[in-house]
Amino acid sequence: MVKSSAKKGWVIQGLFFAALIAVFAYAAHNVSTQLAMRGISSGFGFLQNQAGFGIAFHLIPYSETSTLGMVFLVGAINTLFVSIISIVFASVIGLLIALARLSKMPVL
Repeated sequence: MVKSSAKKGWVIQGLFFAALIAVFAYAAHNVSTQLAMRGISSGFGFLQNQAGFGIAFHLIPYSETSTLGMVFLVGAINTLFVSIISIVFASVIGLLIALARLSKMPVL
């Protein structure tokens, strides 16, 4: 067997890593087999399907006939827009609170 504790550590870590890879490989194979048995395709091909629903607020052109990929893009852009607006308002509120704390006049 291995006598050095450093080598022993490397062997144990290698065995653990190999076991982890084997578990992930088994899970991936199992998922692939189950999807094939049920006739379900995996991948991102669904993003080319027509959405069929509207989005009330959108910053880029969008209609109900747009693809699901466009829905994802509209959602990401809307999220960035709301995040930027929130950061600006939070900064303004933080600045006002900081200035109020520095003021000599007590709050009424």
